This record gives sequence, C-alpha cells and structure tokens, in this order.
Amino acid sequence: MVNNAIRFGLSLVLVGLYGYFGYDTRSLTALIPAVVGIALIVAGLAARAEENRKNAMHAAAVVALLGAIAAWGRLATTGLDGDGVWMLLLMGVICTVFVGLCVKSFIAAKDAREKSQQQQHAKVKRDIDQKMADESASIEDSSLAIEDGDEE
Repeated sequence: MVNNAIRFGLSLVLVGLYGYFGYDTRSLTALIPAVVGIALIVAGLAARAEENRKNAMHAAAVVALLGAIAAWGRLATTGLDGDGVWMLLLMGVICTVFVGLCVKSFIAAKDAREKSQQQQHAKVKRDIDQKMADESASIEDSSLAIEDGDEE
C-alpha cells in the first residue's frame, strides 16, 4: 500500500497540474487535487519506515477520504457542467479507489495480526501443557521412588 499511496498521489498531482495549466482560465482551486496528491505522497514516503507505517497509511486514507468527499460533494452541488467536471470526476474516482484499497489492506492486516496472535497463544499453551506434563511425570517418579524406599 505504501507504493500505492505514492502512485495515487502522483496521479492526483498530474490531475491538478493539468487542471491548472490545461485550461485557458487558471484558477488556484484547480490545484486542489495536487494538494491532496502531495499529502498522499508525503504519507506514502513516511510509511516506508516500519514504525510509521500504520499511522501514515491511516493518515493517507483519511486524506483520500476527504478528497473523495470534496470531489463528490462538489459534483453533487454543481452538477456535470463546467470546465472542471473532468478534474472533479478524476479526483473523486482516484480518491475513492484508494480509500477502497486502504480498507481492504487494513482488513487483511488485521486478519494477519489476529492469526499471528492465535498462533502465538497456541504455542504458549502447548509449551505450558508440555511443561505441566513433564512436571507431573517428575512428581510421579518422585512419589514412586518414595514408596519404594529409594528416597533421593
């Protein structure tokens, strides 16, 4: 997902730059996808460090969710008219797909973490059971030795 954050961020930067430079009239609001993209890239770069990964990817998901809400909300209020409609559609789709991939990845990570914990618990239980069986056998051997008069 780290590389996806960077890729999706780059695509949003391209959308924003095209929106700004691709039309005769230049508006700073056309750079909004680029701002969202830069935030995704920063989160993706921060997530390359293992200790930052979880927080950085959650931040990337929140940024993309806000970007999707902004794009779809703007489309809902303005309709499909105007020059920037394609930029809004692209931003909405890119952000929505990224959020979906994040949710899928978060669920998979949670399942893997739970499976690992279950395996650790099972191993600890087996170790405890084995130790108790060994101690029980040792106690049994000691009591047999005492009964036979062969105290140690």
